[in-house]
Amino acid sequence: MGYMTQYEVSDFDGNKVAFQDKFDEISTYNSMEFFEPLDTMKWYDHEEDITKVMLALANEPDARTIGLKLHGEVEKTGDVWDKVFGLVFEGSADVPAYSVTIETFKYALVRPSLPTEVKSWR
Repeated sequence: MGYMTQYEVSDFDGNKVAFQDKFDEISTYNSMEFFEPLDTMKWYDHEEDITKVMLALANEPDARTIGLKLHGEVEKTGDVWDKVFGLVFEGSADVPAYSVTIETFKYALVRPSLPTEVKSWR
């Protein structure tokens, strides 16, 4: 099962055309316009898809994606999160190697301990 999620990309640092082309080639959601507010959908492989694209472009300086933020809002559950993807250089000049880090930030709705307004009806 699972829930429908609204996704949005921001804070993109890289070549959008190269990213979109590689995304279309690699992802199961290859008809998706990655940089537009995305349709509400079940995209379980978003971490894998984005990581694959970033690593595939890592050795191409003009096409490389350094980082991006993916925002998600899950329908029905109220779950809201951001995932920040970052390309990390781990190799040497002779043998370049890259990895992708993913930092997840979940938002919590907090209710104040005291009501902000009290009304009495008779």
